Amino acid sequence: MRVDGSPSWGRLDGDGVLLDSGVRVSAADAEFLAPVEPSKIIATHLTYRSRVEEYAARTPPEPSYFMK
Repeated sequence: MRVDGSPSWGRLDGDGVLLDSGVRVSAADAEFLAPVEPSKIIATHLTYRSRVEEYAARTPPEPSYFMK
């Protein structure tokens, strides 16, 4: 989460957040973020029948992956 513009770790505790530093803040004052920032995205394609039909492709026997 981000509190006062700085990234912080903490946990929800009632209607607030208890930061690892021991400071308690209102949940409304915390911006909840993903637990990590992804360095890459791995995706599959042609896994939906409608997508296979759209591209007039054959359904692959196994999922195929690509990175973004």
